[in-house]
Amino acid sequence: MALLLNFIILSFGIALLVGAGDLLVRGAAQIAHRFGVPAFIVGLTIVAFGTSAPELVVSVQAVLNGVSELALGSVIGSNIANILLVLGMAAFIAPMPTNMSGVARNAFIAVIASVLLTVLLFVFRPALPAWCGLILLSGIMFYIVWLIRFAQLGRIDVVLDVEIEVPPHKWALAKQSCFVVLGVIGLAVGGQIIIGEAVEIAERLNVNEGIIGLTIIAIGT
Repeated sequence: MALLLNFIILSFGIALLVGAGDLLVRGAAQIAHRFGVPAFIVGLTIVAFGTSAPELVVSVQAVLNGVSELALGSVIGSNIANILLVLGMAAFIAPMPTNMSGVARNAFIAVIASVLLTVLLFVFRPALPAWCGLILLSGIMFYIVWLIRFAQLGRIDVVLDVEIEVPPHKWALAKQSCFVVLGVIGLAVGGQIIIGEAVEIAERLNVNEGIIGLTIIAIGT
């Protein structure tokens, strides 16, 4: 019964995390667009990072709570789920065009990132040093600068194609700001709930926290 309660609370934490991430992205994107920030910049920053906020929050809080296996499992599991589950399900429902500008190029970058992580994990055991984290962070910054350069050259890229609807009425800015605040709070609370329940579930099932991150949390987020 206690294990069932852990799963129920974990499900609530995941729902809170995903909902909060959506609020954060909607509010921040609309505020940025309202103040004249170009749509492609919003897509590269707020939308790109905001949609990854659940995984980011879980991973950071897991490391801060001393369960780095959960962080690594969540990251790897999320990418596996995105490709095999999310993309697989979408392609099963309807054909997906692959000749759009930027698709092959961005897929190649995704492969490079995966290979880089795999090499680092095999070379540096039992733990990744901090400078490896700097390498990975430098990679995403280089990628963003590269995409901005493409946008400035006027080249179309589906990654940069973001449509943002901004409500016209006078209270819209206050509403969008509330979305951002609630999103940040929800991410923090949801992340903490998930970490706590994931650790308890792992202990009750006598499995490594990384297994929970690789499966339940990865698919849930």
